[in-house]
Amino acid sequence: MKKYFLKIATLLVFVTALTSCEDDKVIYNVDNGQSLVGFNTFSANVPAFDSTEPEYVYELEVGTTNKVNYDRKVVLAVNNELTNATPGQYSIDESTSVIRAGEFTTKLRIIGNYDALPVTGRVQLVFDLVSVQDSDVVNNQNTRFTVYLFRACPIVRDEFLGTYNADEAGDLYQVVATAGEAPNEILLSNISNIDPNSVTHVFLGSDVANPFLTFPGNYPNTEINYLAPAVPGNEQYGKVYVNGVATSRFDSCLKTITLTYNLAVSAGTFAASTIVMTKQ
Repeated sequence: MKKYFLKIATLLVFVTALTSCEDDKVIYNVDNGQSLVGFNTFSANVPAFDSTEPEYVYELEVGTTNKVNYDRKVVLAVNNELTNATPGQYSIDESTSVIRAGEFTTKLRIIGNYDALPVTGRVQLVFDLVSVQDSDVVNNQNTRFTVYLFRACPIVRDEFLGTYNADEAGDLYQVVATAGEAPNEILLSNISNIDPNSVTHVFLGSDVANPFLTFPGNYPNTEINYLAPAVPGNEQYGKVYVNGVATSRFDSCLKTITLTYNLAVSAGTFAASTIVMTKQ
């Protein structure tokens, strides 16, 4: 039996961040002076679709603080120690590894190979920025970028409806998913295996690169996800609600749901728990 423990209680940005140190006396001017270069972000999820769907293309940005009147070559290297993706699992459009004349950034096009990627899980591809032609300084805080490649399928709400086998830290039970009123809304019964007639509202996110579940709000701001009159063994706290956690995810290909949540009562919230739901 489960135990419950209550707990009471853009480029401009890139340039600014790189030039904010008080000890840095170098002036990085857009048209002259020294140039500073680096990746504009640190990581990204890159889904790959099979041949029946349009390609998903990720554009990896490398930025510089100045512009010139000629094209500049960008050189990246795969970090083999940190990379577990194989060359056949992705492709890079080498023609995009150039900062064009008059521009501050380039967007290197990366595409995942669905057929070569594993059925479950992600592989990672790690790049180190080696150089940008005629740049003066490569910012040592923005020299590494990680791409997480994985298989994806179109997000179709109705394909997630039905009965699921739920595993919550070894507590095995069933959850039924029915359609909500909103386009991507799903109604889940029996969260925490307390009441099979309960209804918990969740929403499938629309971003295939970041397939997170979202929630209509959490108690005490809303009571929409009321669960039961009380938590078993903790009846003194009264009514209990399901509060969603932002790390909850779903798999659009396997039709699995990983729901992380807290049980919430007027006195506070219980420790977070995770349910792995596999559709029958």
